[in-house]
Amino acid sequence: MRDRTDSTITMQTTNPQSIAGNLSTGISASTRFYGIFQPGAFGITAFRHTVNPTLGLTYSKQVYGENMRKYSMLGSFNMSNNFEMKVQSSDTVDAQKIQLMNVGMGFSYDFAKDSLNFSEVSLSYRTDIGQYLGISGGASYNLYEFDRTVNRRVNRYLLSEHGKFGDLTSVSLSLSTSFRGEKKQAPATQGVPANVQAEQAGVSSTGLTPPVRQSYQTIYDREEADFSIPWNLTLSFTFSQSQADPRFKFRSSSANASLSFNLTELWQIGTFASYDFVNKKHFVPSVDVTRDLHCWTMRFTWYPMGIREGYKLELRVKAPQLQDIKVTKQNAQRGIY
Repeated sequence: MRDRTDSTITMQTTNPQSIAGNLSTGISASTRFYGIFQPGAFGITAFRHTVNPTLGLTYSKQVYGENMRKYSMLGSFNMSNNFEMKVQSSDTVDAQKIQLMNVGMGFSYDFAKDSLNFSEVSLSYRTDIGQYLGISGGASYNLYEFDRTVNRRVNRYLLSEHGKFGDLTSVSLSLSTSFRGEKKQAPATQGVPANVQAEQAGVSSTGLTPPVRQSYQTIYDREEADFSIPWNLTLSFTFSQSQADPRFKFRSSSANASLSFNLTELWQIGTFASYDFVNKKHFVPSVDVTRDLHCWTMRFTWYPMGIREGYKLELRVKAPQLQDIKVTKQNAQRGIY
């Protein structure tokens, strides 16, 4: 007999699944050509200008599934320019190659859009003055007019409407210099030519290439301690401004300084400080103490003020292929990790 007092309701929830497929392909072409000028004066044997243009095209489309999206087709163009000089003071010494400047530019075109197809045009440059001062920077330009009646970019080229190439939307400048003591050679490398040492340093004893260092580092990143350099002083200045909307400008400017020196062959101490010129305040000073433990490296970092006030103790494997193996203890305002 059925129990009519049983009011249990059973609910079943199903999660519908969808399958989608995408097709994507791409092609690129690149070439390189040179221009050489040989003045033969003041010890300058030649100037060389190397141009490296690259064209690319990518296509992507969803071929089946739900909520079919529009296809995507993007064309890109990049060009790098490298200026070099070769000098030779006398016939008894080898010619020396000096890199004068690197200049690059690039932009893309979105064929799938119905307007504002061009991306911003980006420019970049880098040069070194002697061995001590490095200068780099970049800029971006928007080719379309900003209509203040609707407060956005519209599909009208500034070149045809106002006779100018584009609006400057961002600009950056970086200056850096470094001074260091003479590097000590290990007994096994004494007497070995410098070019041979550089070639051997590129490959580890296991035959594997060491990981490539990232080109951009934040203020919290630190280079690995090099105990073969007795002292090292690095100074830098950075400035950037962005104004995607011409009505608003955002600026940042700071000066950074770092100093490290060896107390002994196994102990190194360093300090880092930064000053923000826009907000007129010091930012995240720190003190590092590093100890070489043969196969391991121990680093103690102290932040006396700022949002990361506290300390950080890290024990890391020295081998480049195993540097993800580490033990970290951190005490800060945000908590203990």
